[in-house]
Amino acid sequence: MLFRTLCTLISISFFSALSAQGGREQKLQILATANTHASVLPIDPYSLTPTNSGWAKLVSAINAEKRKNTATLLVDCGDALQGTPLAYVQNKIRNNSSNPVISIMNNLGYLAMVPGCHEFDLGLTALKAYEKQARFPFIAANVMDSTGKPIFTPFAKTTMEGVTIAFLGLFVPTSPNYFNLQNTPPLIFRDIAETANEWVPKLRDTEKADLVIAIIHTGSEAPRMVPNDKNIAILLAEKAVGIDAIIASQSHQELSTRHNGIPIVQPSPYGQSIASITFTLQRQGKQYVAKSDVPAIIPLNPESPLDPRTLQITESLRLETENYLNTFATHLNTNLDGRWSTVEPTPLIQLLHDIQRKATGAQLSAISSPGAHIFIPKGPTSVRQFYALAPHENRIARIHITGAQLRTYLEHAAKYFNYSHLPELIDRAVSLADYDMISGCSYALDISRPLGKRVVNLKFEGRPVQNDQLFTMAISTYRLTGGGGYMDAIEFKGKADMISRETLRNLLLTHVLATTSLNISPTSNWRTIPSLERERVVAAHR
Repeated sequence: MLFRTLCTLISISFFSALSAQGGREQKLQILATANTHASVLPIDPYSLTPTNSGWAKLVSAINAEKRKNTATLLVDCGDALQGTPLAYVQNKIRNNSSNPVISIMNNLGYLAMVPGCHEFDLGLTALKAYEKQARFPFIAANVMDSTGKPIFTPFAKTTMEGVTIAFLGLFVPTSPNYFNLQNTPPLIFRDIAETANEWVPKLRDTEKADLVIAIIHTGSEAPRMVPNDKNIAILLAEKAVGIDAIIASQSHQELSTRHNGIPIVQPSPYGQSIASITFTLQRQGKQYVAKSDVPAIIPLNPESPLDPRTLQITESLRLETENYLNTFATHLNTNLDGRWSTVEPTPLIQLLHDIQRKATGAQLSAISSPGAHIFIPKGPTSVRQFYALAPHENRIARIHITGAQLRTYLEHAAKYFNYSHLPELIDRAVSLADYDMISGCSYALDISRPLGKRVVNLKFEGRPVQNDQLFTMAISTYRLTGGGGYMDAIEFKGKADMISRETLRNLLLTHVLATTSLNISPTSNWRTIPSLERERVVAAHR
C-alpha cells in the first residue's frame, strides 16, 4: 500500500513538473507552393508532351496531405498568376473574368501569398484587382509606395490548435518596374533583413505569435534576379533574429535544408512538388515554443489523379487558350532549329535578333537561345510554335555601351563553354538562358583559351572594335535588371534610353502574323574556335 502511494505521489509530482514546464504538445504542418506559373494540366503547352506537374495534380496532392494532418496551413511564394499561355489569355483576352488560379487557391484555403516578380508583369492595377478576388491576403512588408506606405498587407496571422502563427511576406530586393509598364507608380523596396528585424519583434510582442515564418519571393540558391547573385534566404537566416522558418522561391531549385538552425524549404516550379515544414510545439506558460521541425519536399506522385474541381474551374479558359495557340501563324520557308543555335548563327536566333533590332533601332542585339530542343519545321505554323520562342513577359530595352563593354559582355557569355578539349562541352552551372549571342558585329569565341581571353576578331562593319567606340544594343529587360549577371560584368551604371511597350513575344507574333510567308536568312557573323561538330553539341544538351 505504501509502495502504491509512493508511486502515485511520484506520478503526480512528475506530471505537475511536466505541466510546469509546458507538457502539452501540438504538431502543425506548413505546406507551400511557389512558381506554379498558372500551369494547370500535366502537359507541356508547347510540345504537348506529358509532365508530372500542374495544378490539376497539385491540388490532389495537397488535399492528400491535408487529410493526413488536419492541422495544416497553406501558403504561396509567388509567380502563380503569370507564365503560361493560359495566364496570358486570361490576363489579356479575358481580363474581365475571374482568375482561375485565384479560384483554385480559394478552394484550397490558402492563408496568404507573397506576390512574385511576374505578378508585376500584369501591372499594379491588375494585381490589386486579383488580390480583391482572393479570400487570402497578398503579403509583402518591404514593398512601399513613394510615400513609404506598404502597398500590401505586411503579414498574415492565424491560430490553429491553440498555436498562433504569423507569416511575414518579403519580396525580392529589386524593382519589378524593370518591365516599365505604363501607368505603374514607382515603388520602394526595403532591405529584406532590416524589414524582418523590424517586424519580427512586433509579431512576437504585439501579435503574440508563437511561430514566425518568413515567406519570401527570392531564391535560396543564388537567384539570377538578385544583384550580385546573393543568396538572400541564407543571408536572412543569418541576419534576421527570431524567425522560425523560411520558405523561399524564384530560383526554381528544390531545397530542403537548415541554416543557422533555421529550416529553409523551396519547392520545384510549375507545381512539381510541395514544400513542407512540420513543427512540434510545446506549451510553456501562456505560449507555444517550437521544439523541433522537419523540413521536407513532397514530390508529386506520377499516379496522382487530376482534381475534377480544378478541371471544371479552368475548362472554358483552357479551351479558349488551345484555340488561340492553334491559330495559323505563317508559312515558314526554313526550319527553325535550336539544336546548334548556341555554336553557330541560325535562322532561329536571327529571327529574334531581327525583332529586337527592328523594335529598338539598335546597332546590336544580344539574345539567348530559346532552347536547344526547339524545332519548328518549315511549312504552315501556329501561334503555339512561335509563343514557345518567347514565353515570358520580357520587353526589349536599348542601352548604350562602349567597345570595351561589348567585349566584356561576350567574354561573360563565353563562360557557358568549358575548354573545347574537355569531354563536357558546356558548364552546367551556367543556364542556357544566360548565354547570349550578339548580332550586328562579327566575332569568334576561342574556347581553347582561358576565360576572359576568348573573344577574338571582334569587328563592327568590318573594322576592329575600339574600346572607346560607342554602340546601341538591344537587350531584354531581364538582362537590364541583372539577369545572368551581364550588367554587373560590364559595370553598366546607366539606364535604358528606351523600352518597348510590347513584350518580345507579342512583337514576334505581330511580325509573323503579318505575312503569309516568312523567309529568314542568318548572317554568318560569329563562330566558335575550334569549330564544333553538331553531334557533340546535340549530345551536350541532352
